[in-house]
Amino acid sequence: MSIKRLIFISLALYAVICVFLYFFANPVVISVIFRLLNFAIMVAIVVYVYYRNLHPAAKEVIHQEELKKEALVTQHDELLDKESELKKKLQDQKDECCYLLTKIDQWRERFDERQKQYEDEREKAHDRAQKRAQLQSEWLGRNLAYKQIVEHVVEIMREDLKNRFSDEDQQQKYIEQLIVFMRKNVS
Repeated sequence: MSIKRLIFISLALYAVICVFLYFFANPVVISVIFRLLNFAIMVAIVVYVYYRNLHPAAKEVIHQEELKKEALVTQHDELLDKESELKKKLQDQKDECCYLLTKIDQWRERFDERQKQYEDEREKAHDRAQKRAQLQSEWLGRNLAYKQIVEHVVEIMREDLKNRFSDEDQQQKYIEQLIVFMRKNVS
C-alpha cells in the first residue's frame, strides 16, 4: 500500500470520527479523543518523515558500516592466513638453515680430517723420502768406500800375504776369511 493511499484513508477516517463525535459525544470525551488522535497523527507524521527522508540515509550509513566491517573482518582473516603462512615459511627456512648449518659443520669436520690426513701423509712421505735419501747416501757411501777399501786392502793384503805366506793355499784361505770378516763389519 502506498503512502498517499494511507494518508487519504487516515484523513477520511479522521473526518468520519470528527463528524460522529461532534453529533453524538460529550465535549470532554471529544477533547480527549481529539488529543489522542492528534498525538497519533503527530507520531504518524514523524514516522513518515523518518521513513521518507531519514531512514534511507540511516539505512545507507548502516549498510556502509556493515560493508566496512565485513571488509575489515575479511582483511583480518586474510592477514591471519598470511601471518600463519609466513610463520610456516619462516619455520621452514629456519629448519632448512639448521639443516644446512649442520651439513656445513659436517663438511668442515670432514675437510679438516682430510686436510690433517693429507698433512700427515705429506709429512710421512717427506720423512720416508729423507730416510730413503739418507739410506741411499749411506749405502752409496759404504759401497763406494767398500769398493775402494776392498780393492785397496785386497791389493795390500795380497802383497803382504805373498810376502808372509809362500804357500798359495794358505794365502787363498786367509784372503777369503778376511773378505768375509770385512763384509760383516762394513755392512
